[in-house]
Amino acid sequence: MSPASSTTDATGIATATWTLGDTARVYTLTAGITGASVTMQATATAGPVAALSKISPDTLVVAAGASTLVTVRAVDKLNNPVAGVVVSWTATGGALTAASTTTGASGDAEVVFSSDATPRTYGVSATANGLGTLTFTVVGQ
Repeated sequence: MSPASSTTDATGIATATWTLGDTARVYTLTAGITGASVTMQATATAGPVAALSKISPDTLVVAAGASTLVTVRAVDKLNNPVAGVVVSWTATGGALTAASTTTGASGDAEVVFSSDATPRTYGVSATANGLGTLTFTVVGQ
């Protein structure tokens, strides 16, 4: 708040500037005078998506024929999670439960990858428009 306190003008209005923080969340402000107060809330939301990052480890090891969850997160320039980002998934073998998923409130998008019954190594890639491609290695043993 700037200033931390203010005086009313001729019309009875006091003003101040409330600057929200960098974290996307609900902020609460209480203003008061002797004997009375009012509480206000404002919600800071994430900015536009700026990056896609790996949540799952770079290398995942599963039994041949088994499945594993692969997760990425979309964030804004201040590292707040961004919902609604479409992530496209591809794999060099095995099977994916979806060709694309959309990030939720946590900023996470995930897909289940299933390896073949024969042991081998796979690449699983996640791509979001304008954010490049992240590739995970899945080792089916």
